[in-house]
Amino acid sequence: MIKKLRFKFILVSMLSILVVLLLTIGSINIYNYANIRNEISTSLNDVLRRGFETGHGPMDPGNPGDRGPEMGRIHYFLISFASDGSVEKSDFSHIFSLTDEEGTEMGNNAYKITATEGNFADYYYKKSPNGESTYVAFIDAKEKLDSFKGFLIPSIVVSSIAYAVLFVLIFISSKIVFRVSEESYRKQKSFITNASHELKTPLTIISTDLEIVEMDHGKSEWTSSIRDQVDRLTKMTNQLVILARLDEGDMSKYPMGEFDISKTVQECAESFIPSFKKAGLELSLSIDEGLMLNGNKYLLEELTLIFMDNALKYTAEKGKAEVTLSKDRHGHLNLAFVNDIEENAEIDKDLLFERFYRSQNTKKEGSGIGLSIAREIINIHKGSVNVSLEDKKIIFLILF
Repeated sequence: MIKKLRFKFILVSMLSILVVLLLTIGSINIYNYANIRNEISTSLNDVLRRGFETGHGPMDPGNPGDRGPEMGRIHYFLISFASDGSVEKSDFSHIFSLTDEEGTEMGNNAYKITATEGNFADYYYKKSPNGESTYVAFIDAKEKLDSFKGFLIPSIVVSSIAYAVLFVLIFISSKIVFRVSEESYRKQKSFITNASHELKTPLTIISTDLEIVEMDHGKSEWTSSIRDQVDRLTKMTNQLVILARLDEGDMSKYPMGEFDISKTVQECAESFIPSFKKAGLELSLSIDEGLMLNGNKYLLEELTLIFMDNALKYTAEKGKAEVTLSKDRHGHLNLAFVNDIEENAEIDKDLLFERFYRSQNTKKEGSGIGLSIAREIINIHKGSVNVSLEDKKIIFLILF
């Protein structure tokens, strides 16, 4: 149990840190990329605005309110296309990474594309009508993109290293944090196990002495009451032992193997038929034959007995309980326990499987740990259980 809690603590912590890192690094890089794209767009607009009228060098410093980035610091070229798609004019004097032919071909491709903006690798373009002509401006953005990548990659590497370091720190600190809880939990489990074993001896003696008293003086309401309480304590003791072993992960007592679960469920459920009849309740069984399961037969018997005992206690007066077992089209075994419930029954589905949980309005006797054991058995067998309330019925659907 403590190991599971520690694992969840580490998992939640690392996921939280991962989300924060992704949001932080992602936001910074997105902002950085947006700025670069904005600079590219501004430069392209500047090239289109200046057209073919300006020669080499930076923009006229006499008009600072009109200018964008200095044209001498960027590599660009400009092509003018006539309405028929032919090249009217071109300027490749500010680009050195392409030949005139390569630039013209790139310009033709951009002119034919419907989109007014785009890119070919590191070359970003923008189209703008100019009278009857169309200007297509290109900028070599490799330097800016390399600058972006130059920050992106190190930020990812540094974040990954930081994440790994944080994982180590959290892993080590979780050991320290959970050490006290683990020791306390271990002592609690040890106490439950030892107390359960110690109770077995006096319960056996009381049961034996009770048989002698009944042989000498006959049965009475007092001896029957004592026997009921002894049986109840014996059952609770056995359940506590099972729960302690399952919590400790001690499966040496419960080896796994393939067995006929149909036969197991059928026999366990049928053993409750007299009790249901005595209580004036109806019990219906619908169990497909020959279904096999790889698991522990004893634990699955205990699982069935727990749900049957639960149905016997909590089925509404003159109500009906059902047990079904079948295999669905996905190959999963569906084991369902259904019973009618009282109209005013208060059932908290989220707490049903909690240890020692008892409904506030129930007057039925019970330890409150049966369903907790059932859940542990289901988890050990890699199964799942779903609880639903429909038409004054409670349905426990177990999938293996």
